[in-house]
Amino acid sequence: MKFSIIVPAYNMEKHIGSCLASLVSQQPGVYEKEVILVDDCSTDFTYQLMSAFVDNNKEWAKVLKNKENIGLGLTRNIGIENASGEWLLFLDSDDALSNNALKELSEYINSKNNSVDIVGYNWEYNLSSNVKTEKYGGRWDIRSLLKNKDELIKEYISLGMDSSVIYSAMKKEMLDAHKLRFRDGLHEDVDFLFMAYFNANKSGALDLPLYFKNNREGSIVNSISANHIKSFFGALKNIYIFLNEKEAFNEELMRYYHRGVLRLLATEVRYIWQGQGTRDWADGLYFLLYSEYISLLQYCKLPSSYIRPTNEPKYIMIASYYLNLMANKPKSICKDIEKYLEDIKDKSWSCYDLHRSVFLTPDEIRTCCKRFFIDNKMKGDVVLIDKNKDDKDAFTPAKILSEKKSLHVRINTGMADECVGCPYLFFKKWEPLNKLKIEYISLEYSTVCNMRCSYCSEIFFGGKKAIYNVESLLKQLFSQGSLQGCKTFMWGGGEPTLDKLFNKLITFMSLKFPDIKQRVFTNATIFSDVICKLLTEDKIISITSIDAGNEETFYKIRKHKGFKDVLNNLKAYSLSNARNMIIKYIITEQNGSLEELRSFAHCVREYSLEHCNFQISYDFKKESVGLNSLISAVALYTYLSDINVNYVFYDDLFWQRISEKISSSYNDITGKLQELDLLRSLAINKRYKSVVVWGAGIQAKFLLEKSMFFKGVKIECFVDNSVEKIGSEFYGHKIVSPDALLASDSAILIAAVQNVPNILNNYNKLGIDKSRLIKGLVI
Repeated sequence: MKFSIIVPAYNMEKHIGSCLASLVSQQPGVYEKEVILVDDCSTDFTYQLMSAFVDNNKEWAKVLKNKENIGLGLTRNIGIENASGEWLLFLDSDDALSNNALKELSEYINSKNNSVDIVGYNWEYNLSSNVKTEKYGGRWDIRSLLKNKDELIKEYISLGMDSSVIYSAMKKEMLDAHKLRFRDGLHEDVDFLFMAYFNANKSGALDLPLYFKNNREGSIVNSISANHIKSFFGALKNIYIFLNEKEAFNEELMRYYHRGVLRLLATEVRYIWQGQGTRDWADGLYFLLYSEYISLLQYCKLPSSYIRPTNEPKYIMIASYYLNLMANKPKSICKDIEKYLEDIKDKSWSCYDLHRSVFLTPDEIRTCCKRFFIDNKMKGDVVLIDKNKDDKDAFTPAKILSEKKSLHVRINTGMADECVGCPYLFFKKWEPLNKLKIEYISLEYSTVCNMRCSYCSEIFFGGKKAIYNVESLLKQLFSQGSLQGCKTFMWGGGEPTLDKLFNKLITFMSLKFPDIKQRVFTNATIFSDVICKLLTEDKIISITSIDAGNEETFYKIRKHKGFKDVLNNLKAYSLSNARNMIIKYIITEQNGSLEELRSFAHCVREYSLEHCNFQISYDFKKESVGLNSLISAVALYTYLSDINVNYVFYDDLFWQRISEKISSSYNDITGKLQELDLLRSLAINKRYKSVVVWGAGIQAKFLLEKSMFFKGVKIECFVDNSVEKIGSEFYGHKIVSPDALLASDSAILIAAVQNVPNILNNYNKLGIDKSRLIKGLVI
């Protein structure tokens, strides 16, 4: 295998040194190398430096000199024509290759039996860069390179992939067969690389930083001019012409292409805003940009409007704002653009889980366990590392961080389909993802379970065990400080107590993190001495689903005959610490009858479980809560309240699935509740002048947006324990610390799910009048 490295250069005497050094330092491997240096008629000593380099490395390097300055693209073409290698790499003369770049590439290509025509690889910023950047260096599109060609083409034309040719190696035979060469002008690699992907049989990806980029003042990526704008729009026009000639353009591709045009529009708007010119200079470029956009729109017969997605990416927001300004035919838009971009420059779409959570499953590592519906299709459970795409050695802290960074970029470039429409995303200023800081870790690495619940995910039915070393991964996270600020350890999956590591690891975590109450999802079919001990020591919160009021229904839903065993074990646990226990009832079509719910409440009293907390949930596979299920939920809340249980609450799964139809049918619902003698448990907003909401997270968001209660009650403020939230605002109201409740006499509504036991404990420790706590049901 032979690699030809093509290095075009123009007036690079100050920067070419590290580039040439990296060519010499390539680690030996099963490959040959050829370096072709092409001077584009430099006026400094670039050619002399390259000639001296070739004199010392004649066996594998040669230098060519253009008679006149012809530009980067045509200079690369000269390199291609003179290359004798099977594989071509394009290296800019102010950048460098890693020492093992060719060795890694040859090993990867050999492992694929030479079946790929293009291999994309990762990159980093060179430490010697004279333009510092807060952005991390690297590709966000590595996974895109592994998709089938149709999907890859869609992502490329929507500008969701890196369009720089310097981060790819490609077969010369493929380029020659399809007569692919660079055109003249700037951004010449945008359409060239697209045509290469289009004609390649298969692409590959090597997620290693083989290229070191020098972020230099004056480089193309740090410049903006009329020529830059015209050239990039010209590249997109060439892609359109190419696809039409291939008769490959269809309505679906047109939508992706339109997305790419808007992304380019937003990118250029940002570059102009960041430029160093006067406002007159900027306005000139803004109006040129609009002219180029309208011209391309008309040439490609693109619609003037664009269907704006939910959680629309930042580029759509910027493009839409810019186009709205231009539609009014202003004389200047500089001030408006400056104000708008300054306001959103540090904001992005993200979520708590992406920045702070990790979910360890047997053969995947996820960043969330949220589920939501778009067009009747359930989405969520977003994967970072997957056994089907990643080697088991990839289950590392570094890979977790890398994939979180990549996902964050893809969300904000509109390429994370798995997150589009997610109700848990927020557009705000998020802390940079430059270090792995985990506040919430869920240990679901074993799917060994003694139940087969009707509503459960099939992934927990396989009895799988982790394909990676969970204990080692946890110790790595601990030793490098990733768990230093951890607030929640969650044990779930199948039945965690059945795993041989459970007792060891939960005890280890309780010693390392004595102030954290770990949360354990247990079926409670088997009594665990460790759970009992940790409950007694106030070290854990246990969560157990029962979902039935009798043995027959219990078996139908949970496929287990241990109904009484579970109740007896919960009773024993409750004697240790009932207030740290949550008993969950997931409402389904099988267990929502009033008779069933009364029977469940009777069992709660019979087994003396009244001092526990009760969580009402809903089948996550169902898209919305219907009227009958809502009545069932209210009934269960009422029956549990009637026997004076410690606390009852709905969870986010329930609130997320409350449909808009229920709000519009509020009078009918309350009428039905009155008929069934269930209205007495409702919290009536007219009774409260103002309320304080304890909790400023997703549960509070759902309550504010979906409950009728908040349509007629004044919110005094929000309360939260999180130091980083205190002092900020949530839905236009100030967030204060729990201590501030002592200076108020307003009613208090808890808006939380799993953290309810901790909030109640804090409530009691503060000595707040218990009559202020709203225990009535909010719908």
